[in-house]
Amino acid sequence: MLNFYGIKNCHSVKKSQEFLKNEKIEFEFFDIKKLDEKTFDFWIGKRKYY
Repeated sequence: MLNFYGIKNCHSVKKSQEFLKNEKIEFEFFDIKKLDEKTFDFWIGKRKYY
């Protein structure tokens, strides 16, 4: 199963979801505007600055 992160109303995201559905690729969509605080903090904690 593919984890798919994006913005629900984005045209490119909609096209990508349609492609995945047509190809019968299972995915779970996560709207990044609605991420919970724990997930957001995890992502920020993993960011590296070079």
